[in-house]
Amino acid sequence: MNDSGKGSLRWALEDLDGPRIVVFEVGGQIDLTDQIQINGDVTLAGQTAPGGITVTGARLRVVESNVIIRGMNVRPGDSKDGHDPDNRDGISVGKDGRVVKNVIIDSNSLSWAIDENASTWGGPSNVTWSDNIIAEGLVNSSHSKGDHSMGMLIGDGSSNISIIGNLFASNDQRNAIVKDASESIEFVNNVVYNYGRQGLEVHGGSLHAIGNVMISGDDSDGRAAIRVNSGSGDNAFYISDNVSEIGGDATNRIKSGLVFDPATEEILPTSKVLGWVLSHAGVMIDGERSEIDERIIKTVLNDTGELIDAPKEVGGYLDRGSSSALKDSDDDGIPDVHEVLLGSNANKADAQGDADGNGIANIEDYINGLLDGFGSAPTVSVDLSYTPDDSVDEEDTSFDEQTVTAGGDNGTSAEGFSIEAEDFDLSGDFRTASLGDASGRKVIKSQHEGTATTTFDGESGTYDMRIDYFDENDGVSYLEVRLNDEVLDAWYWDQNLGSAFANKQTLTHHVIEDVDIEAGDEIIFYGVGDRGNEPMRIDTLAFTPSDALFA
Repeated sequence: MNDSGKGSLRWALEDLDGPRIVVFEVGGQIDLTDQIQINGDVTLAGQTAPGGITVTGARLRVVESNVIIRGMNVRPGDSKDGHDPDNRDGISVGKDGRVVKNVIIDSNSLSWAIDENASTWGGPSNVTWSDNIIAEGLVNSSHSKGDHSMGMLIGDGSSNISIIGNLFASNDQRNAIVKDASESIEFVNNVVYNYGRQGLEVHGGSLHAIGNVMISGDDSDGRAAIRVNSGSGDNAFYISDNVSEIGGDATNRIKSGLVFDPATEEILPTSKVLGWVLSHAGVMIDGERSEIDERIIKTVLNDTGELIDAPKEVGGYLDRGSSSALKDSDDDGIPDVHEVLLGSNANKADAQGDADGNGIANIEDYINGLLDGFGSAPTVSVDLSYTPDDSVDEEDTSFDEQTVTAGGDNGTSAEGFSIEAEDFDLSGDFRTASLGDASGRKVIKSQHEGTATTTFDGESGTYDMRIDYFDENDGVSYLEVRLNDEVLDAWYWDQNLGSAFANKQTLTHHVIEDVDIEAGDEIIFYGVGDRGNEPMRIDTLAFTPSDALFA
């Protein structure tokens, strides 16, 4: 977590050149004293940091082309040891005199900047800001101009900028502002809450504002949340299907159709925007947000947001991350536990290989799967401490159709009994978690690699074993069930039960028939959760004598 030196974030982004992907062995907080200027041809994958990664003290500034930033918490804050307060942004794209194009800033959390939380300046082009949380710019901090809580600045000849699906929350001004001859700016499907003195403010140029939801808060001053004004450039605007009043001195420049060829074609109706943004924006680590982002989301839901002067007013820095690195036997940047999901080889450095044949390198499937979910169940070819049962053939769906049924109660015999999963002995990443639709309102949960063990204390005999679990439709997890040293069964959790949440709709079960068990035998669950979107959640293990048929 050093500011500089070999192996540091600055070294990876500023000192190195050429195509590269930056991953993290450990999570935590990086306190910068100066900005990091990012050289081109790089993908920064903050989502790979166990427990998350947070940058404080200075901005990340993109100064060359072909850059992707995902999964980063950038919270500059008000430390006296940080970068110049007047330029202490969150993420900034562009630099005077440089050609900067083809940049994606996606699924990050940007807050507590003294200048803008986000900006494009210096003529960058082809820049996408999507699914980010942009929140709580500091008001009365240490900016030389005084009060300066700013969301996003788009200016100085920026062009072809797409701002899609972001949450702007409790920034006083610039939510966003478009100015200085900026052309072909798309502001689509964003939620802007408690926007203070300015919501979306446009001063000339060309802009589409489509399908946005503007929600006033206690700090909003009552002006129209979308305002279009005269300025340099073409002064042509298309504004449609927004939940907002429209104002400004150039409303006569609003056109009835698109004013440039759009880069964004898939647009949600405003009726779906709030739910989508609040469930997708920001950094999702292990399928969950940080405490800071959860709090920000709740301020929107409960209408309790407020402008702040300092991070300490809202609890300060809580994104601690983890200093424990996941095992990576071949040191190729993909932890062994995720090589299972990819079908790559944990003992061979094959990051640039293509285990699933989808035309995308394993390392890219890994880093994108952490945020987007691992969408398909690969063929396992990795030797871990537990080896998947060869009898599991993913091309043969008849096995799953026979043994897995969604929802309902299979009506086990009264002679059977069950064990709550939370009563197992847990190791690795398994932990107990609350869940209202689970038996006893609790499950065991894992986003990485974990083991849960229990000792059978019933009568020796032949039983059918039923595992109740939750299988959401937004990722793939993997479970092995072992009896002592024998793999009884193994399967991928990849059903589409109609919901991305753990609830009654996604409660399902898997039955292993005719298992000979003796008192004192150990039953072991070995699980690999989908770190991107679908943690593994196990509810109960039930035993029914095999002569007591399931209904």
